[in-house]
Amino acid sequence: MSLTIEIPSKTFLVGEYNILNGGDSILITSKPYFKFHLEKLSKAQQLIQPFHKNSPSARFILDNLNTFKDYSISFNNQHNSYGGFGASGAQFLGCYLAKQFLINGKLSIHDICPNTLLKTFWKYCSEQVQPSGGDIISQLYGPITLFNSHNVNIQTMEWKFAELGFYLIPTHHKLPTHQHLENLNICFDKDFDQTVKNVRIAINDQNCRNFIEQVNIFNNMLLSKKLVTENTIKLLKLTKKCSAILTAKGCGALGADVILIIFNKLDQKTVSEFLIKNNLHILASDHDTVSSVKIRYNDQN
Repeated sequence: MSLTIEIPSKTFLVGEYNILNGGDSILITSKPYFKFHLEKLSKAQQLIQPFHKNSPSARFILDNLNTFKDYSISFNNQHNSYGGFGASGAQFLGCYLAKQFLINGKLSIHDICPNTLLKTFWKYCSEQVQPSGGDIISQLYGPITLFNSHNVNIQTMEWKFAELGFYLIPTHHKLPTHQHLENLNICFDKDFDQTVKNVRIAINDQNCRNFIEQVNIFNNMLLSKKLVTENTIKLLKLTKKCSAILTAKGCGALGADVILIIFNKLDQKTVSEFLIKNNLHILASDHDTVSSVKIRYNDQN
């Protein structure tokens, strides 16, 4: 028996930091998928799991050893050397969903209670600052998820802009998010929160101009509060040399791992050529947004 769960990558569109203080955030899920694989062991074998012993995933497995003891677990991260796309969240989500499958003999995303999922995730986190859980919620639902961890408000949306496209660009500068959050001292900012709400309205209204304006405002607020790394600031300045790029922002903790670039689709070729010329790798685009996880089950012995 084997179970494969494909879990999409996540990127913060807007709302990083705001989500940590009871505010809203908006996340995008896209290809490539992380692949979580569970397989029945022979009687002579013992549980094999690939996660760091102090990770939420390893703690979860250890606490549910009776459920997992007869299985091997593997996890394929196609992002290789760069981060920011939700690998640790995908690991935990895979473990959680696999347990539901092993206990119930079936697995449907519609049967997963987000409140229970979040409480379970937080239980196994060891960080001084509790992670938002935005990764696993967006990866569970997608393709664009408005999420508030304070009241567990979840709204899903589609990329509705016929005129606008986006690229996700990995910076290859991985930031240890848990260490950064432990040293972070930031209070709730009503301007942050209102801007996220404005972005949601612009998406629902398909208002391209307002959307660009609000994403740019959020990016400028991050810059003004020194919540962007120097490397990302250099890359953002570089994007300004291409007039076809309408706006760009760093995504996630300190904007360190991923750059979001938004452009008019009529200018896609110009933008692509500019990025290639400057050795910036396009990982995903608006054509790569995906909804939820994909589940494959094989009951052959």
